[in-house]
Amino acid sequence: RLAAEVEAFVRSSEVPLVDISVVGNSLGGLVARYAVALLYDDEGCIAGLRPRVFMTTATPHSGVGPSGYIGQFPGGVLDALGVGVLGRGSRSIRELFLEDAEEGGAAVPLLVEMSREDTPLPFLPALAAFERRGLYANAVNDFLVAFETSALASVAGVSRDYSGLPAPPQIVAAEELPARPEGGTGAAPAVSGGDDGEGRRRP
Repeated sequence: RLAAEVEAFVRSSEVPLVDISVVGNSLGGLVARYAVALLYDDEGCIAGLRPRVFMTTATPHSGVGPSGYIGQFPGGVLDALGVGVLGRGSRSIRELFLEDAEEGGAAVPLLVEMSREDTPLPFLPALAAFERRGLYANAVNDFLVAFETSALASVAGVSRDYSGLPAPPQIVAAEELPARPEGGTGAAPAVSGGDDGEGRRRP
């Protein structure tokens, strides 16, 4: 549906479109990854446009079961919560828990397939086509989407004590873009280095 809406918007635009950037939050980040794979063409374009930035925030790229707070619950508790609260019967929930393998003839869960090469849809080539890609993750206090899955840190073998991180600042990584020249008309920096927790700007 998202891919169809993007294609329709591009076709109906009254002004010429050149670039496309995609931002997805939470589950929307996974939807965005699937959509750009549908919109990718052999020329490396997304919906016929030049892919510039792909960004996700608090997106469970590796699911919600393998890492994070949810994974600390016993299986029986998860089953009870899944049926009564989370709606474990829904397809999206099964996909997030990596329990959708063999559905519709699939050999692996959808999220696993989306991380592999040589798949029916070009998931990785579509992401690689973007000039810049970014993952933003909550360092602490995100019960459903832990840092490991939204930052893909577990893939790198990162482990973390869930008792919490030190006092602020808790920014894991930040990028400082060049400042706009005085009187210039260019875009302002999109990412800030933040402050040091006491109101002072970090370099």
